[in-house]
Amino acid sequence: MKKVCLVTNVLPSYRKDFIQRLIRSKDIDIKIYCQRELQGSKHNCIDEEVLNGSVQYIKHYTIGNNKLVFQFLPFYRMLTSFDYYVFTGNPRVVSSVILSTILFLLGKKTIVWGHVHTAGASKITEAVRLFWWKRFSSIFVYTECEKKKMLACRYKGRVISLNNGLDYEAISKAKIRNVIHYYDRYQSGGFVSCCRLLKKNKLDLFLDTFSKLVEKNKNLKWTIIGDGEEGENLRKKITDKKLTDNIVMLGAIYDEDAIAKVFLKAKYFIHPGAVGLSILHALSYNIPVITHDNSDEHMPEFCVLEDGVNCLLYGQLHGPYEVVEKALNMPRRLYYQMSRKCSYIPKNKYNTEVMANRFIESVM
Repeated sequence: MKKVCLVTNVLPSYRKDFIQRLIRSKDIDIKIYCQRELQGSKHNCIDEEVLNGSVQYIKHYTIGNNKLVFQFLPFYRMLTSFDYYVFTGNPRVVSSVILSTILFLLGKKTIVWGHVHTAGASKITEAVRLFWWKRFSSIFVYTECEKKKMLACRYKGRVISLNNGLDYEAISKAKIRNVIHYYDRYQSGGFVSCCRLLKKNKLDLFLDTFSKLVEKNKNLKWTIIGDGEEGENLRKKITDKKLTDNIVMLGAIYDEDAIAKVFLKAKYFIHPGAVGLSILHALSYNIPVITHDNSDEHMPEFCVLEDGVNCLLYGQLHGPYEVVEKALNMPRRLYYQMSRKCSYIPKNKYNTEVMANRFIESVM
């Protein structure tokens, strides 16, 4: 049995099934070092009782709201106790940069894990990060597209795409428990968004388009799940545009059954900003996604979308209003054809079971 050390920032609740699969594995013995919380973030983290003593929470020091982070790791104990070391590949975590580099230079099997490209990232900091990554012989990335990008950067080592995803089995059970018999999503469903209310997600950009659509259909609804620093600003804009009867802001929801009750009534998932893992959430509920087509301004998971198959993309040629209006007027047969195809990717390729299997296989 291989002894594996994983160093990360926090363990968000959406990683629960992935982490539990690693802990329960008979092929690896994993120890995880992380923080209890991330300063300035409202991540809902995994309950400690389900981690089976495999996690050690560590003290940390931050500068400038996580601009730089130093984790106080038990270096000597780590140095002598593991066969493999996996570190979050974010150079802002200075302690991970130092320790992972030392371990690699000492000939220890060391892997860095992260985004090859992040929406809005500086090209300079991205270049520095990738230069650092290339010192290692193995890298974990989030998607198959990122694997291709890393290899295109003339990286000569081993690149493993974990295929970042959610617990599809838990979502499927929630869908069954909360199914709405005789509800016609095509006829009655509206829009849904689910994300942290941050500037990068740009939900306010959809307000003008939505306002024009409401002029034609006073019953059209848009439900928003999530909270964050832009929440109050978004509420004010909704009020100013007199859309309070059509837009419902539910705040943060982490219970899958509660999420299912909302998602099962949605016709389309709308995200005008940098979309990531929430794509897989929507597709798991067979909800086609509508977003912009600039891949550089999205997170890695954008690559699972295929225009006209599980999503509708807008850009310079066809703007958001034109694409969304076309989506709402799509013939019933074509809509349900698209809807049925949505769950293929999260069910078969991008989910926590696939992630755990690829992680374990890569350290065997």
